[in-house]
Amino acid sequence: MTVTDAGEDWPNAAAELDVEMLANDIERGLLVRARTRFEEYTNQLVAQNEDRAEAMLRSLEAHLKQQQRRHEELRNRHLARGNVGLAKAEEKNIERLRARVERQNLAIEEKRGLRHSMEEICVGVVRVVEREG
Repeated sequence: MTVTDAGEDWPNAAAELDVEMLANDIERGLLVRARTRFEEYTNQLVAQNEDRAEAMLRSLEAHLKQQQRRHEELRNRHLARGNVGLAKAEEKNIERLRARVERQNLAIEEKRGLRHSMEEICVGVVRVVEREG
């Protein structure tokens, strides 16, 4: 059961409450705590995103080095055998590999940042009364 399901309007709330004091208390207490918790949570998510991005970049760099070494070995074998055309093809493969890795690096960097904002949507006061029965 929620307030919206079982709640009733409280027409004389403004007369029964010091609304200004209540608003100040909410602003200094509840909303400050909410902001603090939100910032702690987003800082945690930012740190997780940073860790994930760093791991992905390290993995991508290791992949680049391994593939580049493989293509360079093939290129050198082709040159040793006098296959200049195949050696040039391996050079092109290396260029394409570097370009692809650079695009992936940029994509990781773009996704690395966490976009977040905190907006106060609604704050309300609920009077809880015990019902008989």
